[in-house]
Amino acid sequence: MKDQTNVPLPSAVNCLLGASVGAIMTLMMYWMTSKIATTFAARPVHSTSTMAMNIGTAVRTLVTGITALGTGIFAIISIGLVALAIKVTLDKTPSNT
Repeated sequence: MKDQTNVPLPSAVNCLLGASVGAIMTLMMYWMTSKIATTFAARPVHSTSTMAMNIGTAVRTLVTGITALGTGIFAIISIGLVALAIKVTLDKTPSNT
């Protein structure tokens, strides 16, 4: 296995481009999450069976939760890439490449 201590950091421009893509994905996932949640809230489960009601509620909760999780992951990725761009910009050590 190669020693990865001398791996050069990506450029600040690459980090900011990745952060912008992540931010766009975050906004799209947020929009999708809010649309899903409002759709589920507007259309309640109509059933006389308690088991069907419980399964429907569980599926709705899982779908909303998974899309919210995706939104949070893309937001954290975008914040991390912006922080990496700042670190790369402020790092004044010369690279060995």
